Amino acid sequence: MYINIFIYFPCYAETLSEIYEESQREFFTENIMVLIKKEYSEFGKEYSPADFDEELIESVEVINQINPGDDTSGYDLDYWQHMLSLNLKVPSEDNVEKAIKAAYDNPEVQVAHKNYRYTLEHEKETVDYGEINASSDVSSVVEIGTNAFGNNDTIASSSTQRIGVTPNDTEFDEQSAILFSKANRAWAFATGNSNVRVGVVDTGINNHEDLNINSTLSKNFTDKPGLNDVAGHGTRVAGIIGAKTNNSRGIAGVCWNVTIVNLKVYQLDEDGELESSIFWITNAINYASQNSIKLLNMSLECANLDSDEINMLTTAVNGFNGLIICAAGNDANNQTNIQYPSQISSGKLISVTSCDNSGELAADAKYSPVYVDIITQGVGVETTSYPTLYESRSGTSYAAPFVTGAAALLLGINPNYTWMQLRTAILGMVDVDDDYSGIVAMSGKLNILQSVLISLGYGGVGDVDMNGSITAADSRLALRISAQLETATLQEAVMVDVNYDDLITAADAQIILNMAAGTASIVSEELL
Repeated sequence: MYINIFIYFPCYAETLSEIYEESQREFFTENIMVLIKKEYSEFGKEYSPADFDEELIESVEVINQINPGDDTSGYDLDYWQHMLSLNLKVPSEDNVEKAIKAAYDNPEVQVAHKNYRYTLEHEKETVDYGEINASSDVSSVVEIGTNAFGNNDTIASSSTQRIGVTPNDTEFDEQSAILFSKANRAWAFATGNSNVRVGVVDTGINNHEDLNINSTLSKNFTDKPGLNDVAGHGTRVAGIIGAKTNNSRGIAGVCWNVTIVNLKVYQLDEDGELESSIFWITNAINYASQNSIKLLNMSLECANLDSDEINMLTTAVNGFNGLIICAAGNDANNQTNIQYPSQISSGKLISVTSCDNSGELAADAKYSPVYVDIITQGVGVETTSYPTLYESRSGTSYAAPFVTGAAALLLGINPNYTWMQLRTAILGMVDVDDDYSGIVAMSGKLNILQSVLISLGYGGVGDVDMNGSITAADSRLALRISAQLETATLQEAVMVDVNYDDLITAADAQIILNMAAGTASIVSEELL
């Protein structure tokens, strides 16, 4: 019996309808998935075909093996369970059914399941996804502290000035989502650390002049060779997180210095349809656990999972000792129909929905005060692409990477942050807005600046002397800076401009005084 099922990438509805179409559910006949009960999952334990059925099973692969003495920091051992792939000698639908029955004859098995294909009709492309010969990288360092507006312009009280770092990337003026998230202000204090690894669980990532991808760690979990992007989606997501920045070309990534790891879980079948499986996705999560990849971006949505698939996906998520940022999804006709992984009840997940650059919820963005945590701009996001090098896209798929990039910045500041500390630093520092009550759990939008400041030990925007608290002394210092703006450093300007209007005035000093007195404890544009 076939059941309708699909996984899709949460892009803008009209874009999605042009590219993807729901297809019938089928399964791969080469293997089955097995989850071993917690009480039987032991370090170093091996399995062989004899543990199941030697006539049917060619080999047994332990997907998330931990041997005695291995570094287990990437796993949450309270939830870790063995996951296996039983590889069949003779692939066939009948043998899959027999293998599942044989697996359940083993009392250690909790779940034995078909490796279902998730297929979506993909627009045929004739693009050659070969390597792009990028020109030599032009690198320079942004001067922090010499100019209150983060560029070389003369400081003036002008609406054309922006407080924050302005990199020289040629498409930066198109990146309104960077300003919306306050990333450009956060860059005055942190730009990342290349030791931080971020896995992009997606359609692959193409070679691109504005991306640095770690090819050694990158892995393809599909049945077909190659790490290239089969749909363009992963390349766009990667650029938002960590495009090369201040290199006189392209866009700026949220996190300038970060190691992007391509974790490819989608391929094109012989009919040109995009396909994946829960097996590949859980395999990618387990691989991240094994390779110190503490952050995963999963801009994907899995619908119509059965209880066993939910069990396996949830086990992989809970066993991951890091943070997973996922997209809430898009459906203009049913904006509250939240699917997986967003629907998993785990603190290790942050689900993100999308708004435009005015803060209005996107017309097709899914939302939920239970399953969706935070909102940020995902409409009109300029990012890396292929074969067109740069393009603007919309959808929750392109909102989620801003949160991932923010988490990467925070890990660069505090490499020992746990997933809980990361989650708290991001969600606890949102700009609260009553308009988002009933839309997202935190009733607020992403504020990367506040998250960075708190992670550095500062008291947040308004802590002008950066001593960890906001007092009347900060108000006096702000007043002095507003009167002598030409001598202000960029960091001082960012700290003083508490109403985010790109002006340093006495009004900021008054707000800071109110904050010190406890009458304005949350910084937002609405304070004035």
